[in-house]
Amino acid sequence: MSSTVLTNTDRILLNPDNRKQTFGLLIVFYVLISVLFVALSIQLTNHIYFPLGTAFGLAIIFTIWVKIIRVTLATGYIKSDVVILKLLSEKAFVLEFICIKKARSLSVLGLSVTFLKFKFDGVEYHTILCGKPMQGGTIETVLKAHKRAHKEQLKKNKP
Repeated sequence: MSSTVLTNTDRILLNPDNRKQTFGLLIVFYVLISVLFVALSIQLTNHIYFPLGTAFGLAIIFTIWVKIIRVTLATGYIKSDVVILKLLSEKAFVLEFICIKKARSLSVLGLSVTFLKFKFDGVEYHTILCGKPMQGGTIETVLKAHKRAHKEQLKKNKP
């Protein structure tokens, strides 16, 4: 990828803005698993206390899980030479490419899940980007290509 990509004023969408739909699907999946587990435990034990304790424990785990997902699920854009991340919790970050420390992608059934690690104002953050990037490939390859092009452009502009 050439460095002319970075001078483009258009915004490059890393993943579709489907944070709320993805979050909703995760909640539905978790509730279905919980109901199945509680129903199975009622059938196996013939007691009401164990399934109620299980349901209470699952509710606590669910609450913690929702809190973690809410602060990590994000949508990403590349505009010029910066990366813009918007979290499900409505917190946004505008990062230079040097702030991104690690990006790892997994592709499952055509869906790219990228775990992004970056440092912002001295604090290390971890986010999850779900979806297929608009340029093709995985989000990791798109970020690496733009980061490489950004470094080339910086070397070219040095006196």
